[in-house]
Amino acid sequence: MSDQNRTLLALPWLMRPIIRLFIARGVQLPAVMATLKQIYVDVATNDFKIDDKPLTDSRVSVLTGVHRRDVRSIRKDGMPSSQPPPMSLSATVIGRWLGDPTYRDKEGQPRILHRLSDGGSPSFEELFQHVSKDVHPRTVLDDLIDQELIDWDEDSDRVRLRTRAFVPVAGGEDAMRFFEMNLHDHLAAAVSNLLKDDQQGRFLERAVYYNELTTASVDKIENEAQKLGEKILNDLNVKALQLQESDDSSTEATERFRFGLFFYREDDNAKGDSS
Repeated sequence: MSDQNRTLLALPWLMRPIIRLFIARGVQLPAVMATLKQIYVDVATNDFKIDDKPLTDSRVSVLTGVHRRDVRSIRKDGMPSSQPPPMSLSATVIGRWLGDPTYRDKEGQPRILHRLSDGGSPSFEELFQHVSKDVHPRTVLDDLIDQELIDWDEDSDRVRLRTRAFVPVAGGEDAMRFFEMNLHDHLAAAVSNLLKDDQQGRFLERAVYYNELTTASVDKIENEAQKLGEKILNDLNVKALQLQESDDSSTEATERFRFGLFFYREDDNAKGDSS
């Protein structure tokens, strides 16, 4: 079987969750097809250059199967952004609260902070200044309170973190942003590994998988995965923040990374497809 045919065979399984999302959000096939044409042209233009020279419309058409007239129109009107979505300020604030030793106690737990700086004890205002100076701290604080990620005691004017990770409200803008970033980077790692000719330079991409388990057994495994995953992510957050601080003035500090964890379960005997 050719690589082309084998890759096409993977498409229905890979796309079912995405199509489920599209249908649930009212995204119909014509809109998807128009966007896919743009992405095909964009990827061919940027990732398949010959000797770093721009490709002609005809060459892009041959690579993608998109009609040359459409290629020309798409390149003229502008292609979809290939830049990642902007980082969530709320997530960045929580990440620093959990990772910076200034805002953790001796046991490594996030401190209860004064809301405003007083020149002494650590404060939320001071914490936020490390993240952004373009937005007022109160804006993000109110957002975190609304999402029930932070408690604010108005009498003492202090704030307490209620979570060990930033978990956005389901269906909100932050949830969609993380959906885009996490899924993109996981797929990018997997595709890179598939296209490599040897084992050198492959990205970490592993999974543990079992079937023929009872619901109670999978409950136990899921609980254990939650505990282990939280520790790994918190430890990496602390390490990455330390290195980012030391790399801050380096002209070579141009790379980013993402390390993720996921857990999925389903009943193999359930009717229909629940992917």
